[in-house]
Amino acid sequence: MCTSLTIFTKNNKSLLGRTMDFPSKGIWDPVVVIQPTYEMSFGQKRPIKYPYVGGGRRFPANHFLVADGINVEGLACAELMFPLKANYLDNKVPGKLNMAPQDFIHWVLSEHKSVSEVRQDMKNIVMVAKSWLYENKVSYLHWTLTDRTGDSMIVEPTIPADPQIYNNSLGVMTNSPTFPEHQANFRNYPKVGGSLQNQVKRAKELYSKNDVMKATNVPTTRFIHAATLKLAEGTQRTRMREKMNYLTF
Repeated sequence: MCTSLTIFTKNNKSLLGRTMDFPSKGIWDPVVVIQPTYEMSFGQKRPIKYPYVGGGRRFPANHFLVADGINVEGLACAELMFPLKANYLDNKVPGKLNMAPQDFIHWVLSEHKSVSEVRQDMKNIVMVAKSWLYENKVSYLHWTLTDRTGDSMIVEPTIPADPQIYNNSLGVMTNSPTFPEHQANFRNYPKVGGSLQNQVKRAKELYSKNDVMKATNVPTTRFIHAATLKLAEGTQRTRMREKMNYLTF
């Protein structure tokens, strides 16, 4: 079960980390994407404004299958599995930038320098049920993004022609279900629930007693486990924490 986490270092640097917990027959390595353009699954060639590094696989003609990365502006993006929930269009839409699911991370990192820019640009894209350039299957994905300011969001293709965007002040995400469902599960977790002040207090108590929900192979327990540890260890800056209200996701 993939789990992602956004944290701030002690010197206020924003980091996005993730696990990739599935077997893969392919060889995944660090990749550096610095060529002038990249090609999308429908054949469009688009400029790479912001070179990036990430984890991926290289194919002929400088094509990269990338699962996560960070560009030169400090914008980071990672894809996580989203089975049973992803809902793509069957056909292209005129006047929109049509992409396969695995084109999204290239589009984000190559053409944007902040989460805010991506958020504004989302209205111009649609995701179509199409395989990537060197694959013969459609991948069911959702994405977590963050930038150097700590701004973080989740993108989920649950509604055809209108990928859903969620602000993610907590900075935690796993695989399916949807982000709102994960949030509801965490709010309703009886050992942590209540106001933000109570959540932080209870999370620290659970952490000190080693009573945090165990992370199993189920994404919902992974989310609660990571979110509780995040609150307990105080990995967000104080000013970011003051903005959080987990009761009004």
